[in-house]
Amino acid sequence: MLLRALKAYQGRVRAAVTLEIVDDPDRQKLEGALRRLANRRDSFKSRLVVASRPEGEVADVLRASRLYGNVAEIGDHDLFLTDSECAESRLEGVHAATGGWPMLVAAAADGRAKDARELLPTFLRDEVLPTLSDALATALVGALVEPLGASAEGFLGLPAGRCHPLLRRGNNGISIAGHWVAEALLRVRVDRTKLSTDLLDRLTRLHAAYGDPGRSILGLNAIGRSREALAVFERAGSTFFGFRHGFPALEAVLQSFGPQLENRHESLLLARMFLLFKTGQTREALRRLDGLYPNLPVDLRSLQATHRPYALLLRIDIAADLEDSLPAEVVRSWGRLAALLAPDDFLARGILYNTMTLGFLRIDEVLEARQLADEALAAYERAGSPYLVHFMLVHLADIALRQSRLRDVAMQLRGAEETLRRSRLSFRSDQAIIRIFGARLAYEEGRFADCPEDVRPILEELLQGDSWPGLIRTIIGYVPFAAFWRGGLRAGLGTVEQCVLALERRHGPSEDRGLALMRIRLYQIARRHAEANAGLAELDLAPRRACSPHVQAEEGLIRLRSEILQHAPVDSDVQAAKTIAELPELELRQRITLEILQAFLRHRLDERGLSRRHLAVALRLALAEQRIGVLLEDVEILERLLPAFVKDAGIGEEAVRAFGRRMLALMRRLPATGLRSREVAGITRQEQRVLLYVTDGCSNKEVARALNLSESAVKFHLRNLFRKVGVRRRADLRERASALGILS
Repeated sequence: MLLRALKAYQGRVRAAVTLEIVDDPDRQKLEGALRRLANRRDSFKSRLVVASRPEGEVADVLRASRLYGNVAEIGDHDLFLTDSECAESRLEGVHAATGGWPMLVAAAADGRAKDARELLPTFLRDEVLPTLSDALATALVGALVEPLGASAEGFLGLPAGRCHPLLRRGNNGISIAGHWVAEALLRVRVDRTKLSTDLLDRLTRLHAAYGDPGRSILGLNAIGRSREALAVFERAGSTFFGFRHGFPALEAVLQSFGPQLENRHESLLLARMFLLFKTGQTREALRRLDGLYPNLPVDLRSLQATHRPYALLLRIDIAADLEDSLPAEVVRSWGRLAALLAPDDFLARGILYNTMTLGFLRIDEVLEARQLADEALAAYERAGSPYLVHFMLVHLADIALRQSRLRDVAMQLRGAEETLRRSRLSFRSDQAIIRIFGARLAYEEGRFADCPEDVRPILEELLQGDSWPGLIRTIIGYVPFAAFWRGGLRAGLGTVEQCVLALERRHGPSEDRGLALMRIRLYQIARRHAEANAGLAELDLAPRRACSPHVQAEEGLIRLRSEILQHAPVDSDVQAAKTIAELPELELRQRITLEILQAFLRHRLDERGLSRRHLAVALRLALAEQRIGVLLEDVEILERLLPAFVKDAGIGEEAVRAFGRRMLALMRRLPATGLRSREVAGITRQEQRVLLYVTDGCSNKEVARALNLSESAVKFHLRNLFRKVGVRRRADLRERASALGILS
């Protein structure tokens, strides 16, 4: 495999030259070859090729005065084959595997690759590394960890250009040429007793001072320098290493230290617990934390200076994740922990304010959550952590959703995506979390096609990655409705159950009244008012627990809707609407819903002008923030009020009327709305209700009881349904109705 070098050499001499090759001779062997050359009659046509390093007594002989001017040096670079030359051998990827090393290329070509790779570690250790300069030997082994950047190259004092055939320069720095060589060097490094102490010391200095901390720690632990590796770990973030350099890097680092060393150092132990927390193993993190620091308080109103601040920080983080109801005064007490943190420990302060944000969001204290989210964002920015900045932008998007600032939601999500991309630390559920809020925004704006059809993959990511209770509740707040519009009531209820199961698995059992209200709300949207009322009656029997103003308002709206649609006494409905309107911190979605319900209430009272004004207010509020989703949740009422509204040209209402026409068009396209059902198949509202119960497997008697009809009336409606959808048997009704898009 000297062919390339010899061709280059032969090109500089006359044709028909005889070559004699002497490989790595000693002085005696070389002098013998020289005598044979001198005794040749055609010595002028003979050439001696000596494979040797240009140093020592061999070099002295070659450079003797009588040979001066006749010595042509061919370095290692000339002996290694280029990528194109390897390609000529028709062995795919041979250059990437071998780096063009002739002995390896030949082995690949001759089918001896396995044997060559088996012998390569010993050859590198005994024949190659000892002959290299200190800088090159260190570079070759050091590049196993990561490509050597400019600072590492300067530290080693490597020559400019191509420093050695087994090393190549790329955009990321100097790396090993050929993965067979890298594999062999890894095996050499494992048996570090065979490496010289000087080489290990140089590698230690290289890894401790240059390159990525995570990879440097792996390199130091690989050569048995755990003390220096621990020093790098402490400098590079210590307990918060994962937040600075990524949790995949932390996982690899902790594995390289091993359990014995981990158990002896508090920072490694706490870093492990944060890793467990971030990978969905919150209860295991709590178990280990309690074993290390038993009885850590969650209520910090009795905070003591002897408490370990980082352990407390982790404890309240776990509390915000697992504990179902935390009083506001307890969450506020967490702020006292800031006094135990160093003034310049911005990352720990950011995590503290982040945790308090989640605590306040869990109890719907949105204003306090917003203030702390801004403080956390500022702390993360001062800490220089784009990864954590992206998290706070997501939380700010969550808050903006609750405050009905959809434009801010879109802006915060764009910022979160950009900072996550810039951090290069995306981990497990990070992308899924951004998708969750992006889909929620799409739902609010009526873009149901951008909502997930199957929520299970997203929930699995949250179970194995980062999450918080409010995140899964955000999913419950829109995915079941989107599933309903696509696949009907069963799909919507099934999605709720999937989300509730994920919530309990990830964050513990929850007796959240809001979850029960969500199921009732789905029944109302599906016009299954008997089941909705049964759900409300069951809720009345449950123990009453303190709940947030948001949940109180939601329950009041659900009960008011039930009363109005079931034609309850009007006076009590008017009073109920007034009570809800006076609730503090009524969200925009709830204000829109209340205006729609009041519009229908006034419509029942035949107060057409007042009904129209309430409906106009609801549409104007929805138009200002493009809140389409909340309007469609009351499609049963809107399909009765909107047609007349858009026909009557009120003064100054052109934009609202145009918006109303858009809503009517959308309602006609959604399979689960009554408008579409009647227009597609001419089905009445009562027939639609009968269809829903029958396709759910109810008997005529059960349908009659649920809808307060006689059995003969149910049979009458069924005959009409059979005729309109074109079936003869009850068993075919569901399939045909689904195919026509009239089954909700």
